[in-house]
Amino acid sequence: MASAPALLLMLLAAAAPASSRASRGRPSAPAQKQVLLEPVQLSGDVLELRQGDRTALYTGHVVAVRKDATLRCDTLTGWFDASNQPLRFDCVGHVQAVQRDTTVEGERAEFDNATGVVVVTGSPRATRGGVRVSGRRFRFDTVRDELSGEEPTTVSDSTGSDGRPVTIRARAVRVDNARGTAVWTGDVRVLREGAVIRCQRLVAQSAPDGRLSRAACTGAARLDMAERWAEGERADYDVTSARVFVTGNPRAGDGVNLMNGTRFVVDVEQRLVVGENVRARLDPAAARARQAPKVGGTR
Repeated sequence: MASAPALLLMLLAAAAPASSRASRGRPSAPAQKQVLLEPVQLSGDVLELRQGDRTALYTGHVVAVRKDATLRCDTLTGWFDASNQPLRFDCVGHVQAVQRDTTVEGERAEFDNATGVVVVTGSPRATRGGVRVSGRRFRFDTVRDELSGEEPTTVSDSTGSDGRPVTIRARAVRVDNARGTAVWTGDVRVLREGAVIRCQRLVAQSAPDGRLSRAACTGAARLDMAERWAEGERADYDVTSARVFVTGNPRAGDGVNLMNGTRFVVDVEQRLVVGENVRARLDPAAARARQAPKVGGTR
């Protein structure tokens, strides 16, 4: 018995002669420029062919392979052009798109064969090495090996000595796997146990295993660590050493004292702030008030 993909091609081809006979005696339409599409291998448990609108429905253990990208789901609807080339697919149920070391999962995927782009929705999540991303919607460009997401929450396994992971939240993210870079934009927050960095744009470099190694936070950058804080135009985060370098008219403080300098280095693990060319404004009275024991009682 012929396989599902082979059966689909035979049935689509069988419809072509009828179309040719029906067109005899009529003037031919102007030739249209054809889009060269990549071949796609399709398989599933059951195939239903609809010749009228040139669609095919696959159900059960569906697999679609385009070059080095693989799409799996429970049900797939495919649309084909007049020459039987696959145009696009809708994949529903337990969706999984895989290319090399990147996997994107969700409940629904729309795949455009002309661009090689897969759009995944339905509680989508992506993994690559030691990094996991969840969000509202993912766009996976399998040609450029790029992943972009809306409302992403990114968790990277630690590359530091204390083993603490790093979590990043933002409005959007764009990951270039080929270059090993990622860019988060809009209300960015970098969270590591005991500290949080805020800014408007974060550009990160990843290690070979995908985990974050360095990140540059720009646009009203601020680090908060218990009562200590530091802010400036830029904060460079060395994930491996757990140190943050704050520059660009930086300031730092601890709740009662304020410091200005040319650079502040914050050691997140040691809870230590070191400044260069520091000018400090100290408030001994506020410090004494903070240290004074609180007196209270009942009548």
